Amino acid sequence: MKLFSFPVVCVLCAMCLFMTMTEIARGVDRDEVVVSEEFVVEVFRPFVHSATIAETRPGELAAAWYGGSAEGDPDVSIYVSVNDGTGWSKPVQVDDGAGFACWNPVLFQPSAGPLLLYYKIGYNWKNWKGYVRTSTDGGKTWSERIRLPKTDDPYLSSYGGGFVGPIKNKPLEFPDGTLLCGSSTEDNGWRAHLERARGDYITDFELVGPISPTELGVIQPAFLVLSPDYMSLRIICRHQSGGSPKTSRSDDGGETWGPWEDLALAGVSTAGLDAVTLKNGMHLLAYSRGFKRRFLALAVSFDGETWIEAVPELDSRLFLKMDYPSIIETSDGMVHLVYSWAGHSKIKHVVIDPGALSGGNAPEGGDR
Repeated sequence: MKLFSFPVVCVLCAMCLFMTMTEIARGVDRDEVVVSEEFVVEVFRPFVHSATIAETRPGELAAAWYGGSAEGDPDVSIYVSVNDGTGWSKPVQVDDGAGFACWNPVLFQPSAGPLLLYYKIGYNWKNWKGYVRTSTDGGKTWSERIRLPKTDDPYLSSYGGGFVGPIKNKPLEFPDGTLLCGSSTEDNGWRAHLERARGDYITDFELVGPISPTELGVIQPAFLVLSPDYMSLRIICRHQSGGSPKTSRSDDGGETWGPWEDLALAGVSTAGLDAVTLKNGMHLLAYSRGFKRRFLALAVSFDGETWIEAVPELDSRLFLKMDYPSIIETSDGMVHLVYSWAGHSKIKHVVIDPGALSGGNAPEGGDR
């Protein structure tokens, strides 16, 4: 696996970045940014939510979500659809929960090994248990359900004494193949923690944290990479107060974290955000904003600290929720989002040209 390449900062680069941020601050035309948009499925279940997306091989995608009668109902199952470049396949029910609700699938394609599908099963988010399935054919067929490993740490005792895996957003893969999973618990207030997965990403898990005190109230970490050696990282978390998301920085690869701060971006809903660091070093944040999560929006940063709301209305429909985005960069340099559309009635897939976000002035960078 190759590393991110980051720009060498000089006076000329600083001037270029300033000009780029100034242009973005004026707003980007949505039609210039969106390459394509479609529904993963046009008509499906009464309720669908918490979509996730992964590139399984160049030009091929897999998406997953949970759906059923209503959130938390026993018929809520995990579904997967694949796209070989010609369109999304008919959704396949991967797990019905065996009488319990399924929750928050997370797809991830590591550099080596099969496609991973992490998800949760349980009455609710206070006592669900973590599971994983694998696919060797890009998401068309799946292994049996596998429970994530047990731990003696009392922190996870409410979750069957087991690891729960990435709680909403994709893991971060380190150069050595280790996965850093952003996770959290809600049985005793909102608390974020990390789980390191190694080997087959199923049997070898390590707990890091919790990294937040109970009273802070943060969940669902999303990662930014700030240095090519992956030692400098930033997480952005949903906050229980409903106010600004919280962010923290690590300079030792995620072992320890600095003080929590408000994200420097006004108007962000704390409901289900996601972030990605692109191969050229630019950072993107997908999130909801406005009354009752009315708008899906996209923000840009070149340093992980200062943010500009580049596309404040990427999607909207009356006062219906647009939320829980999942965002990735694919091998062709395009950015893909899936999210819950119009009050959790459909799953939408949007392709973004990141070059249009920066007016072609993004920092110079190389391949990972």
